[in-house]
Parts: sequence; C-alpha cells; structure tokens
Amino acid sequence: MFPRKLVTLCFIALCLSSCIPNFQIGKLRRSNRQIVKHYKGEQHQPTIGSFTASNGTAIRTIAFGDSTRNKVVVLLHGSPASMNIWDVFFTDTSLVNHCYVAACDRVGYGYSDYGNYPYSLDVQALPVVEWIQTKFAGKQVYLVGSSYGGTLAAKVAMLMGNRLSGLMLVSASTLPKFEKTYQATYLTTHWYSRWIVPSAIRIASREKLAHTQILDGLNAWDKIDTKVYILHGAEDGLVYVQNAFYSESQLLRLKPKLFFFPGRRHNLLWQERPALIKLIREISEQ
Repeated sequence: MFPRKLVTLCFIALCLSSCIPNFQIGKLRRSNRQIVKHYKGEQHQPTIGSFTASNGTAIRTIAFGDSTRNKVVVLLHGSPASMNIWDVFFTDTSLVNHCYVAACDRVGYGYSDYGNYPYSLDVQALPVVEWIQTKFAGKQVYLVGSSYGGTLAAKVAMLMGNRLSGLMLVSASTLPKFEKTYQATYLTTHWYSRWIVPSAIRIASREKLAHTQILDGLNAWDKIDTKVYILHGAEDGLVYVQNAFYSESQLLRLKPKLFFFPGRRHNLLWQERPALIKLIREISEQ
C-alpha cells in the first residue's frame, strides 16, 4: 500500500510542478498592493475596500468606474479563484463606462477570511447581501455569478427578492450531482498529498466535495423576483448543461432568457467575454 501511495504522491507532485508557476502567474490571490500595481496605467483605477457583515464575516471588495452611476454590476467568482478573475471585465471600457462595476472575494477565497470556507450558502451570502444593501442602497444592482459564484448569486437573489434589478447565472452549478468530480480532487484533500497542493486548490477541492450538501441551501427559488439571464456552454463537461435547464425550470414564472454557446465548455469568461459583456449591458438596459 505504501509504495502505491508513494507513486501517487510523486505523480501529483509532477503534475503540480508544472501547474504551480501558472497559478503564481495567474495571481489567484493578489494583495492590495499587487492589485494597485496590476492596474497602473489603466483608464479606470480600482477602489479597494472591505466590508464586515453583522455575523462578523469580512469580505474584500473592489470597484471600478464612476461611483455616482445609478447602475451597478456586482460580479461573483467561482473557484479556485478570487475577484481578480474578472480582470478583463474591470478594464473593458464598454462595460465600465456604462455602469459601476464591483466584485468581492467570496468567503474563504482571496483575502476574505482566506482558507476558512463556510459550508453554508446562508453564511456565504450574508456579507454579500449586506454589502450590496449598504454600499449600493437606492441603486439598480445587477448580479452576475460564474460557476460556483453562480450558486452564490442565486442564493443572494433568493434573499434579496425584488431589491435586485437583474440576475445573470453563467455556467452556474445549481443542480446537485450534475457536475464532474475528478479523481484528483479527492487526492488533493488527502493527508498524504495535500501538503504539496496549492492552498487555493485545496480550498476549491473541499468546496467541490461538499457541493451537493451546499446546494441544499438553494431552497427558495420562489423568492427570486427579478430579470434572469442563464448562460451555459453547450459542451460544458464540468458543470453539466442540466444545471441551466434546472435553473430555468425553477424560474419559469419570471420567463428567464436561456443562452447556450455551441462548442463552449466551462470557459465562457475567457472565450465569450464580448458576448457576456454585451448581455450584461442588455440586461441592465431593459
């Protein structure tokens, strides 16, 4: 048994040795100073902040554009990631010149209580809801969530009802057990191999393995009361398209718009950015 584990461990180490530099380059978790440096010279500079919810949970936030605008787009990332996965959206002038664009690190990721991921959508959603209600009171807020960020976006929409002006679910996981779990996911959380795995990957793996339980928190679809767009890659082999159909079925009374992207997988943020920005603008202009 030990030699077999050793071989497995060596295999993981070999795989990650080529991946870790990419994680560093991608900066899945940037400090405030690194963020300021990253956007130096851009037309719109970031406003970095933090917000502490009534339950004591603190999240790091970022925003771009004119804060006096009445339309606000809030972006929620998936995993493994942080708010800077939206980099190209923050710097897209066709979006930032149209509305105020904000995002946050989800709890457990980035610099929002990093590593302490809560296995409850209620705990995850509370700081986002209170942040939106406090910072963007009286404004039109359009919530966009990608992948597991879409799961959280759906929960936030359930809690906010008609106080949201629009909801966009991008490759969102909403249907228990209809997503792929790779064998490596289990290995990254095992005691004999997790020490060589980047912490961001370990956090994402723990979330992945608990996601069926987490999705029990999506229990109030009838409370969502806003315009809804659902976007999904037709060939998504990670979060299956059944998730999009399920979300649509739960929201038929709202007549959600469903968009499928032929040939696309779980990569819409990168491969279909112009289309996503066009649809964000569309939902905010109706």
